[in-house]
Amino acid sequence: MLPPATTIANLDESHPISLPPRVGAARKEWRRLVMSVDPHMAQLACMDPGSVLGVLNIVARMISGVLQSENTKQIRRISAWTWGLLGKCPELGEMRTEDVGEVRDLGKRAVTISRKMREAAHNLDVEEDAPDSDDEGEIDWDGAPSSVNSESDQEQEPEAGIADGDMKDAQDTPMPDTTGSDVLEAAKAQLQAQYLDTAEEASASDDFESIQKQTFVLLDMIITIVGEFFGQRDLLVEREVWSS
Repeated sequence: MLPPATTIANLDESHPISLPPRVGAARKEWRRLVMSVDPHMAQLACMDPGSVLGVLNIVARMISGVLQSENTKQIRRISAWTWGLLGKCPELGEMRTEDVGEVRDLGKRAVTISRKMREAAHNLDVEEDAPDSDDEGEIDWDGAPSSVNSESDQEQEPEAGIADGDMKDAQDTPMPDTTGSDVLEAAKAQLQAQYLDTAEEASASDDFESIQKQTFVLLDMIITIVGEFFGQRDLLVEREVWSS
């Protein structure tokens, strides 16, 4: 359901409602907006499925650099975009294979980052008494440059940016019953509430452990939603096991 016309009219130029396909300047502007502006509910409500998936693709390519920056403001902002865009995605039964591939790509990136973070935490424990190293903290979470602004995509490439093997994985994954949209929305809301509780804790204490916990919970929620509600159940084995 679209918001009232007056609400839509009040959206400023920092809250566009579309992403034209294969337009490099538009993608560059959206990258800037994702880093500098919080999403608006009316903005998300007006976005068409193609634009939602296109911006989700941009977010997926940026998330590693944002999380690695340990900047709490940027982490919360990209988290808000992630939740908003996932909530606006069509139901699984209404999505094309390439659309599912876009969502799967986000889930796979979350899996990779989560795995790298666990490995880094383990290595830090093992090497706790080792001499300081100039390379300390420089973790290549997903094989991409760590700069927040380096989306690592080329404007000439197709929007999807999904490898053929990943497309086959997405297509071959059994599709769950998507008739219970109310159940889906309730589950998403519950997961988001759990994340927000952790984010509030981090805002009170922006030390390393709080930021790390917030990051782990965000990644876990992405993996859970993509796995449970978009049919990518093979990703669920990578969910983080952490105590409350």
